[in-house]
Amino acid sequence: MKPLMSHWMNLQDRAPIAAFVRTELAQLIPSGALTALTFATPINVDPLQTNAWRAVWDSGTPGQFTIQVRGWYLFGASITFVPLNANRAALCLIAAGHIVAQQETNNLTGNAVFLNATALVAANKGDILSCQVYQDSGVSMNTQTSAGDFRPNMWIMKVG
Repeated sequence: MKPLMSHWMNLQDRAPIAAFVRTELAQLIPSGALTALTFATPINVDPLQTNAWRAVWDSGTPGQFTIQVRGWYLFGASITFVPLNANRAALCLIAAGHIVAQQETNNLTGNAVFLNATALVAANKGDILSCQVYQDSGVSMNTQTSAGDFRPNMWIMKVG
C-alpha cells in the first residue's frame, strides 16, 4: 500500500485548470455580423496557481481557450455595449464550432446593455472555446470598457 503522501506528490498534474481573461480596449462590433472578441489581460484567480491561465489561453490566440486536458468545464463570458438603438444584441459561447450558450436582448433604446452567458461543456483535448457577439443597430459600435463599467471578459474552470 502506498503512503497517502505519494498521492499528492505531483500537485501540478492535480492543479485546477482555471483562467480569467479580460480587455481594457474597446472592440468594434459591426452591425449584422457575429464577431469574435479578443482579450489582452490574463487575471490570476488563484494565488496558489499564479499562471494557471497558461494551460488554456495564449496571447498569440487572444480570442480563445484551447483545451489541453479532456474533461468538463464551466465556461462563461460577459460584455457591456455602449448605449445604442438596436433590435437585437446577443452574446454566444462557442465550443468546438457549436453554440453552447446564448443570451440576447431585444428592442434596445439608449441604455447600456450587459450580456452574460455560462455553459457546462464536455471538451476534448484540442477543442477551441470562444465567445462572439452580435448586434443589429445598423452601425458599428464599441464594447464598453471605461472605469466603473464591466469590461468584456471570458473565463473557464475545469470541474471534472
